[in-house]
Amino acid sequence: MAKRSLSNLASFIRDIGSSCSAVRIIDDVLIAGSKNGKLNGWSTSTGELLWSVEIDGIIADFDFDNDTIYTTGPNKLFAFSTNTGEMLWREKLEGGGDFVRIIDEEIWVTSSVYNIELLDFIEATTQRFSRNGKLLEKWTFVERPWFLGATQGGVLLGLGRPRCGGIRILPGEMSMHFLLSSNQPVTSGTDSADRIHFGHSDGTVSTIDCKSLKILDTAHPSNSLATSITNSENGWISGHEDGTIYFDEIEFHVDGVIDSIANFAGNCWASFSKNSKTDFVIIDSAQNQTFLAHENRVRFVHSASKGLALGDESGKILFFEIEVVERRLVESNNSEVDEKKRRLLKDRLRQLRS
Repeated sequence: MAKRSLSNLASFIRDIGSSCSAVRIIDDVLIAGSKNGKLNGWSTSTGELLWSVEIDGIIADFDFDNDTIYTTGPNKLFAFSTNTGEMLWREKLEGGGDFVRIIDEEIWVTSSVYNIELLDFIEATTQRFSRNGKLLEKWTFVERPWFLGATQGGVLLGLGRPRCGGIRILPGEMSMHFLLSSNQPVTSGTDSADRIHFGHSDGTVSTIDCKSLKILDTAHPSNSLATSITNSENGWISGHEDGTIYFDEIEFHVDGVIDSIANFAGNCWASFSKNSKTDFVIIDSAQNQTFLAHENRVRFVHSASKGLALGDESGKILFFEIEVVERRLVESNNSEVDEKKRRLLKDRLRQLRS
């Protein structure tokens, strides 16, 4: 039997024109960026396009507050007014832009330098800007950060080689390196009010206290790289390169690489792919699994109280609301039951005629 389509559960679907490079829900706005430099904001309640801005090059990351959107591009940080679409300012970065976050009315951004001959990152920089684009402080180190978490007025970064571990950076202080449960590179992460969960290339998940940097927990749900991790009611959910999903302290396995993980209304949503084929699985608290088909690979997903958003490699942006998802799954199940009854009736009629 063919899998149900993921698209059929969406409240609305939009198109950003090229492969999605980042997606987030902030307040009542679904924001998505593309590899061709477009950044759009839609209303989560109506699906209406609220604003659209554009830069030269890929949208690496963004943050949004008070009608201003901040985004990192290939080597710059941009600030745009979402009321007018006007570029308010732009500042050069030390390499390609990676992460950007608004923390205590200031803009924190990381960037990294890639050496083509060495085929590796050789330097990374964290910069702190005022809301009007003035550079306040800069820190440089040799590892590329693969996750940025906000904490205590500063940032915590999860690092790649050579040192791995993490770095804490606070205003007016030198950066401080710290160790994690694994000495392997950080590949993913998720933060909450008081702790951060780091996924590592060896499948380990390290949990640390944001204030003390004390390691609170170490788990090893898989021997495979942690591709995606998110918070859950009971801690965290992780997805791995070998198809492992760790949810509510139970291991699930699918046939493919986990591309993205989300916690949506207490359920795990996971996108996985194999041989250019993409599927979704929804796992609920009772461990029931619902498999759905999708046309294009999904690497970017974000959930919030308003709903869940995802962006795929074709540029499609999908928005889901839990009430709509639950209703359509029930309708689909009822339709399948009705179809089975119709097939049984036809079989019986054929038998009577013979």
